Amino acid sequence: MPVLTATNIGKSFGARDLFAGITASVPHRARIGLVGPNGVGKTTLLRILLGMDDASTGSVHTARGTRIGYLPQEAILEGVQTLWQECQKPFETLIERQHELERLEKKMSDPEQAAEAMETYGRLQQEFDHAGGYTFEMRIRQTLTGLGFSREDQQRPLDQLSGGQRTRALLARLLLSEPDLLLLDEPCAGMNSEEKQDMIFWIKDIQDTLGVTILLIEHDMKMVMDISERILVVNFGKIITEGNPEAVQKNPEVLKAYLGEEEDGIRGVA
Repeated sequence: MPVLTATNIGKSFGARDLFAGITASVPHRARIGLVGPNGVGKTTLLRILLGMDDASTGSVHTARGTRIGYLPQEAILEGVQTLWQECQKPFETLIERQHELERLEKKMSDPEQAAEAMETYGRLQQEFDHAGGYTFEMRIRQTLTGLGFSREDQQRPLDQLSGGQRTRALLARLLLSEPDLLLLDEPCAGMNSEEKQDMIFWIKDIQDTLGVTILLIEHDMKMVMDISERILVVNFGKIITEGNPEAVQKNPEVLKAYLGEEEDGIRGVA
C-alpha cells in the first residue's frame, strides 16, 4: 500500500483552475521529485497533500498511522533561530549533568568526600540513565551527529552556521518526530553548489538509513535528477509525465516545458 495516494486532485481560484485531475501515489521508502515550471502550483499541491490546504476536487489518503514531516521553503529562507535554540537546550542540560558527574568522580578519589560523592553520583547517574530522562536529548544529539554536525557545531549560535547547516537543523527537528514521509519544498533554496551537493548526500542518506519516504519540490533540475528515483512533472494543470530520471529527461513534453537554460540542465544530466 502506498504511503500516500492523491486521486483526481483539483484546485481552483475563482474562475482559474490551477490544476485538475492530478492522480499520483507515493510508495514506501521512495525518493520522488515533483517538478514543473514556476507558477504551476507545486507548493499548493504539496500543501494539499499535507492537509494544510483544501483541494477543490479529489481526495488524499495516507496509509494508516503515517506521520508526515513538512519543510516549507519559507522556513528555510527566514531562518530557524528559535528551533535551533530549542535543539541546543537539551544539550546544555546534558553537558551540565555530564560535567557534574565528572566532578563527582574526581571527589570519589578523596576518602573524606567519597561516601557523600558516591551517594550523589549514584542518584545523578540513575537520573541520567533513566529511560524517560535523557532519551530524547540523546536522540537529538544522535540525529544531529548523523546529519554531520560536530560537537562544536551543535553548540554554536545559528548565525555562525552555514545555510546548508541551518536547513539540516530543520531536518533534524523533523526527523525527531520519526516521520514516515518527508515533504520538502526546495530544500536547497539559497545554497551554493557545494552546499547543494552536501544536501543531496544527506537527503539520500536519510532515506537509505532511516527508510523515510521523501517527496520534494526542487527547481534545480540537475539536483532533482540526482536525488530522485522517480519524477513527476506538472504543467498545464496536470502531470504531463512520470518515470525514472533517464526517461523524464528525454521526454519531449518535459523538454518543451523547460526551454532554454532549463532544457540544457535536463540534457546535461547523465
